[in-house]
Amino acid sequence: MRYPDMKQCRKLCVLVMALALAAVYGSDVNACSPGVGYVRPTNFDLVRKADVIVVASANLDGATTDRRQRASVRFRTDIDLKGNLPKEFERGNDVYGNPAPSDPDNLLSVNPEAMSGACHRYLFRRNDQYVLFLTKGKDGTYSDPGYSFVRDSEDFSGEGSAWVRAIRLYIAIQELPLPIDQLRALGREYEKLTGADASKEDRAIAADIAVQAARMLKD
Repeated sequence: MRYPDMKQCRKLCVLVMALALAAVYGSDVNACSPGVGYVRPTNFDLVRKADVIVVASANLDGATTDRRQRASVRFRTDIDLKGNLPKEFERGNDVYGNPAPSDPDNLLSVNPEAMSGACHRYLFRRNDQYVLFLTKGKDGTYSDPGYSFVRDSEDFSGEGSAWVRAIRLYIAIQELPLPIDQLRALGREYEKLTGADASKEDRAIAADIAVQAARMLKD
């Protein structure tokens, strides 16, 4: 579907789409292969599809250990961003370890744990906080969304971080009923976030908006 009146969105796509897609689909993707034909959800779509999004602390022990005798992670909910969770929860396969940190200034990247092995993050540092996306099963339990190479388990870098700001923005825009209205809202936000006084967090969100706008214009 094309929206010929969306000059702002077309402009932002031309400016940053090539750089954004290069970052998203860089060489690291080859470290893990989810299968032929897989299309990675955009961050905007990831927010839309999640049943629950929370900031949670990894500071409790779950009921099991893995084959390397690492304790499973039981999380404590600190902040509800979308939906509601019990104060404590597990996702099933998460364990404690010493993972590499997330990049708080690049929303087009994912934690290195999501680019290898099982294609999603399962290793967490004890007592750190994380932004977790969850899907609710029919039995009432929660799990990660199941997509490869996505930002469903990133480090929490504060309420003012680019990632939390983007999530809150996308939740608000998704309240608009029509895709064309959502696209226009994204275009307006892009213009606000690319001014002369834009912060690094602003620029990170703008680059992510460009990826979503490009996907919507293509579809």
